[in-house]
Amino acid sequence: MFPCYWNGKVIGYKCRDFSIPKKQPGHMWIVGNYQHMFGWNTVHTKETIAIALGEFDALAVTEATNIPCLSSPNGDSSLVKVIKRDFRAFENYNKIVFIPDKDKDTDNPNVVQPSQAVAEAAKLLGLERCWIATPSLDDPNEYVMQNKSTLLKQLFWSAVPASQELWYESSRELIQPIAFGRMTGWAEFDKRIQGLRMCETTYILGQPGAGKTTFLCWLMWLMTQRAINMAALILEGSVRQFVTKLSHTFYGGNIFTASDAEVDEIAKQIDKHIHFARQPEKIEMAIRTAVVQHDVEVVVIDNITAISNPEEVFASTSQLVTLFDKLAAELCIHIIILSHVKIDAYGEKAGIGSAAGSREIGAKAYNMLALHARKEVGLIKCRERGDAEGWWPLVYDPNSARYIEGVRALEFSE
Repeated sequence: MFPCYWNGKVIGYKCRDFSIPKKQPGHMWIVGNYQHMFGWNTVHTKETIAIALGEFDALAVTEATNIPCLSSPNGDSSLVKVIKRDFRAFENYNKIVFIPDKDKDTDNPNVVQPSQAVAEAAKLLGLERCWIATPSLDDPNEYVMQNKSTLLKQLFWSAVPASQELWYESSRELIQPIAFGRMTGWAEFDKRIQGLRMCETTYILGQPGAGKTTFLCWLMWLMTQRAINMAALILEGSVRQFVTKLSHTFYGGNIFTASDAEVDEIAKQIDKHIHFARQPEKIEMAIRTAVVQHDVEVVVIDNITAISNPEEVFASTSQLVTLFDKLAAELCIHIIILSHVKIDAYGEKAGIGSAAGSREIGAKAYNMLALHARKEVGLIKCRERGDAEGWWPLVYDPNSARYIEGVRALEFSE
């Protein structure tokens, strides 16, 4: 019997009957709730942990290396699902070593070809902290059965860093047609950049008071009409303040004039489509958790300038820009980031070099928008379509807490 522990308690068992040959009906069954990783009760390390695809394999790795090894309830088929369920438990580990079974389709034992489930699991946990071992025997337990525990230990410590290149046999797998992104419902923007494409970042620039957060709330309201699942990472002010402003936009005016029933309905809309990250000091894990547990497609961040180290503004901002660029590509999401402009750019129409703190924003952003005096918005960079730049009217209407675009904006401003 293999006990499944969660929060220090046994919640279920997997049972094995050795009188019945392996893979025949009835040789294995579940008692209770066995929906978490096997082996959490053995964990005694703080930085390194291993993952195998079976309970005997996990026991073999732990015996050979003294490193705690977990396993999924049903091998490959449940690996991704159970990692999503136990995701926060992996938060503090900076080295996660996968020791899968040998790929039976690989003739060359020197070729690293993990299963698609292991590939997906490594992407969820973060490729930079995942390592892959390539067994020469069928599985880790086989090493122990053949009295080769020393070789299993060597296999563990010879694991190679995970990278996306491990998962592709041919460039044919990487060729995809240029596709439209998710349409926001903001007509001018969608027309000019062809929607929010996955694996990209968009920066929205403006000086303090230019309406960046209000603009972001309007954009989020538009996207909820298209059932786009979002996460909001609030780094300036409080989540309470942001949600209040967002609710004004959802209501189309002053939320405090709404009835209790209307407020309940608006709250349901926000809760259904928007998830708020509450650990800004752990930005990467907050984003990964949102994507893994809530199937988020778009992450919005308000704002990058608020958490830059004032003593090392350029270096700290560059690190964040690089992080957002990496996460967008790795998790296949779109990230929208608000940023202040430099002080010497106040009162002017922002350009690519106007972002506060770092040249990295202008270099790595796929798209860059700028707000000017709450009356104009400019597309100052679009990597996909170099001819899409330009400025057009977009005016804030305080009565509806929303923006007005196009011809109506010109009439409103007059």
